[in-house]
Amino acid sequence: MDWIALIQTLGGIFSGLGLGMFTKSGRIKMQAEAHAKTVEAYEMQLTSQREGYEARLVSAQKVNDERIKTEIENAKYISELNHALNDKTAYIRKLVADVYDSQQELNQAKDEITRLTKEVEELKRELDRLELIRCHRFDCDDRLPSELVEKLRNLPNRENLTAGN
Repeated sequence: MDWIALIQTLGGIFSGLGLGMFTKSGRIKMQAEAHAKTVEAYEMQLTSQREGYEARLVSAQKVNDERIKTEIENAKYISELNHALNDKTAYIRKLVADVYDSQQELNQAKDEITRLTKEVEELKRELDRLELIRCHRFDCDDRLPSELVEKLRNLPNRENLTAGN
């Protein structure tokens, strides 16, 4: 009987397990366990992903901080360059104004030279004319020779020289 009781007991256990496995509650229990394992696997995956994302976020924040620092340094450098450029622009404007003033003075000097050159040429012509009509004798009337009086009347400034005739 011992053997029979043992076989009956084991048969009851195995049949109960088999019955539990094949009944609706056994299947639900097995699905719940499988679902729990799946959820646990997803939780582990999500935990590892979250840790990865957090590490990436910390790294991105460090990179962002470095970029902000670099942007601030670049802005200061650009400001210095703009200041230097403004100084150089002002200096160039001053030089251009000086060049313009010098050019104006040069133009005025050229005009004065032209005027004086014309005056010198007129004086040379007057000198040549006066040399032409100059009398070397002391008995000339108004120091003008008589044969040149007709020539003087044809010259442009004859009124000044022939006023006495």
